[in-house]
Amino acid sequence: MFGWWRRRKERRQLTEKLLFINRNIAPHYHSFPLKKATGGYRTIEAPVEELKEAQRLILKRYYYGLECSTAAHGFVRGRSITTCARHHCDRLVVVAVDIKDFFPSITRDMVEKITRDMVPELAKNKELFDLVLGAITSNDALPQGSPASPTLSNLVFNGIDNQLVSLACAFKARYSRYADDLFFSSRYNRNLPGIISSVERILNAHGFSINRKKVRVMRRGQRQVVAGLIVNGKTPAVGREQLRSLRAAIHLLEKELQGAGPQSPSVAKLMESIQGKISFFHMVNPQSVRRLARTFKAICRQQAARSS
Repeated sequence: MFGWWRRRKERRQLTEKLLFINRNIAPHYHSFPLKKATGGYRTIEAPVEELKEAQRLILKRYYYGLECSTAAHGFVRGRSITTCARHHCDRLVVVAVDIKDFFPSITRDMVEKITRDMVPELAKNKELFDLVLGAITSNDALPQGSPASPTLSNLVFNGIDNQLVSLACAFKARYSRYADDLFFSSRYNRNLPGIISSVERILNAHGFSINRKKVRVMRRGQRQVVAGLIVNGKTPAVGREQLRSLRAAIHLLEKELQGAGPQSPSVAKLMESIQGKISFFHMVNPQSVRRLARTFKAICRQQAARSS
């Protein structure tokens, strides 16, 4: 009885919060271009703080913990680019397919359908249901910048992931996905690139399209990359250019410390960036970054000693 009363109170509070945002806050998003690593720009729609807080609450209350496909490795607890890449190590051929305009292609109707199917409790309350859909979509699509969009995209893609898993099996291949990047690989089938046309038909049937410029076929003997990691060996590895970039950043840090000093904001930002890269590389392959990590720790200890 008390659980029912608490849920009712939570629904009422969320309804009031979303109504307040709709009536008193405008605009709901701030849009800005973000440069892609591969060139070009993508539009980020960053929600205002009040809406972002409501989106996090909606995500936690209604969508968090719902089961998504085992093929999905992005934005899923316990999975990462490393688990995604691990499926494709030491393979004869790897095929990478990129989905064009991933988040903008996920419509409000798609989100409404998975909400009705997977969150029936919310679907029963029409007023709150409509308010929630309005809060987690923008211009009838998922906004790229909302904290709820990554999880919702995985839930929407559930059925498609399952179809692609079955397709991969028919080609004697493996399949995994990290956000808008699809990867297929086979140890035996040299004709795996023939899967691309079938992948495109499945995606088109669900309202998605592939970015033909980013389709890659990587055979053994070539550099095979999955989610930014090298998969030619038995385990995923960090690329040499990434390690060179980290080494250059540490060298730059030493120069900055001699010039600007340890209290400089630019030094603090650089140190944070280096620590993030080291943590990431350590997660992928601890051996590859061990020497650079020791160098960075030594620099940090020296600065701590000078400051004390």
